[in-house]
Amino acid sequence: MEIVTWPAIKAADLRIGNKVFFDGHIIDVFMLDTETIYEYYSSTCTDDVIAINKCEGIPLTRELLEKYGYVKEGYNSYRKKGLNFEFSFSGNEVTCVFGCSRCRGGATIATLAYLHQFQNLVYLLTGLELEMIL
Repeated sequence: MEIVTWPAIKAADLRIGNKVFFDGHIIDVFMLDTETIYEYYSSTCTDDVIAINKCEGIPLTRELLEKYGYVKEGYNSYRKKGLNFEFSFSGNEVTCVFGCSRCRGGATIATLAYLHQFQNLVYLLTGLELEMIL
């Protein structure tokens, strides 16, 4: 059985509200500096502080996009109602396209692999935090 590991996260890649893996737990970041996460929420993790270099990104999946309200459009694209960009899957990468990836007018904005990157990009483009639909 192959063990999958992801590269460590840099503090510059994180902001308050991001979700990351730490020691098998998903945590929500509340307060951090360049090396440490001081406050976070997790229903299972009980560490006092967490070294950022011990955290890993949560791979971005179709299921996660659906949990955040994105709906499949076409073969491999996901879009949220009212937004002018979509996310398309290709292997382990997710491409964000402004406009329509199936149309000639679409422009690639970014390529992502992890949930925290998705959270940051959506916030940058909309000014809104992602909300999970339960």
